[in-house]
Amino acid sequence: MIEALSAFGGTMRPSIGSRSRLPPVGILVGCGLVAAAFVPVAAQDVGSVRGTVFDSVSSSPLSGAEVFIWDTHLRTVTDGSGEFTLDSVPVGSQRLVFVHPLLLELGVSTGNAEVFVPSGGQAEAAMATPSPFTILRNMCLLEGGSPGSAVVVGEVGDVSSEVAIPGARVQLSWQDDLGSPHATESVSNSRGWFRFCDVPAGVEVAATVHFLNQSSGRRLLHLDVGTDEWLPFLVGDLEPGSLTGTLRDQDRGWGIEDAEVGLVGTLHRAVSGPGGSFRFSSVPPGEYTLQVKHLAYGERSDRVLIGDAMAVSVTVNMSVDPIELAPIEVRGEAIVDLDGIVAGGTLITAQEVEKVRHRARDLADILRMQHMTDLVVRRGATGELCVGVSTGQVRLFKSECTSAIFYVDNARVSTPEMVVNMSASDIDRIVVYRPVEAGNLFGFGAGNGVIVVYTRSGQRRR
Repeated sequence: MIEALSAFGGTMRPSIGSRSRLPPVGILVGCGLVAAAFVPVAAQDVGSVRGTVFDSVSSSPLSGAEVFIWDTHLRTVTDGSGEFTLDSVPVGSQRLVFVHPLLLELGVSTGNAEVFVPSGGQAEAAMATPSPFTILRNMCLLEGGSPGSAVVVGEVGDVSSEVAIPGARVQLSWQDDLGSPHATESVSNSRGWFRFCDVPAGVEVAATVHFLNQSSGRRLLHLDVGTDEWLPFLVGDLEPGSLTGTLRDQDRGWGIEDAEVGLVGTLHRAVSGPGGSFRFSSVPPGEYTLQVKHLAYGERSDRVLIGDAMAVSVTVNMSVDPIELAPIEVRGEAIVDLDGIVAGGTLITAQEVEKVRHRARDLADILRMQHMTDLVVRRGATGELCVGVSTGQVRLFKSECTSAIFYVDNARVSTPEMVVNMSASDIDRIVVYRPVEAGNLFGFGAGNGVIVVYTRSGQRRR
């Protein structure tokens, strides 16, 4: 563009396509033409812009992109190498913009690049399409995630050719604070891209990909709130491996037995055997957290990598550290001297118990086999096992399970179900008190009778 002085002392901007010099300007006065003085105007200072456009999606030069200087008629198209040149560009700061069908397909824009064009010189410019990471991340920004979440985006390709694979199943799995498993899944698009816009932060997340009979190695992530993670995967024919290990006391050198060993988030769990050994077979390749728990040695977690068809061996050293145990909760009732209660009661002797013990599983079976007409052993309305004593036409447990009161070795038990399921091999003898005599001897609450059980171990302590 050029500028020329008008006959009125101002400037005027010629239309696009005007030549570098204007025709003479004249003023018509009366009937004659009065020629004004010619004002020579030098061509406006110009320079050029040379640059390239790069396709970040395919990691190659972008040919066929239309490049133009914003708010001018100057434009050109990139060649097969993604290069372009713009001549006769006005001097100064200019904004470069490019468009391409790929951008329309992806639904993204590129913004602009600012360059400074020197007089008679050349400015260099390099522009590129947004990367897959930027495109997918911006899609998640539009969708919006839950507070406290993170973003995981990536692409899936073939391990041999690295060609993008559409239709692959990408799965993320994790456990919450209570240990409950959770999982979510996405399918790669036509470019092999996938995105998860609402991934929990602050927990260990396992990522895997499956396509037909092929898979990827397992990956572990630990994301902070608001972070974005780019996760590329290559899938192929992978063979499972194995993990063999030994738990060792690092101070004494001996093996640690009876420790719980597991790969977090999987079904691979075991208890360490003699010498502290453990083994997991048929482990899919990938990253895992090996977790060890022992009452005396505490807990330890380590990251392990299982390669394709690899047999991995590890040694886990642990030491005995002071551990703080949560206090146990104990509920019980005072021991009653039942030996002083001699009135009433039907005794099921040790000899009578012995006769049926081999056919009985628990106390309930022994009581059933006594065939006492007023002794009832049955399931309540909600399925719990009830035992009680009834008299006459009294209907026991019509709608609820109101069981007899139980004593075991002179101590009252607050949970009758525990006593009813007591192993038959533990029982020495039993005394059954009917409701009337139970009420006189034991007081209020004995309306369904009282059953006193004496165990073999209790007899040995006496």
